[in-house]
Amino acid sequence: MGSERRGEVHRHGAHVATERDAAMITPARSSSEAVAHQEMPAASGFSLLRLSLAARLLIVAALSALLWGGVFWALR
Repeated sequence: MGSERRGEVHRHGAHVATERDAAMITPARSSSEAVAHQEMPAASGFSLLRLSLAARLLIVAALSALLWGGVFWALR
């Protein structure tokens, strides 16, 4: 691809990595190995995904009530 810039021809190029380049950067892993090597959150960390569906719905209901309470308080 060429373009004119102040009368000079300017060319752009792209570097394409080969399989050899990719192998030197990251060793090949199967998908199960990749999942096993991901960083796991601390065991004491809190995660909403680990809660049961009932617990998540209870949290959503409480936050919704708090939000609607704020709306009604602002409108009074």
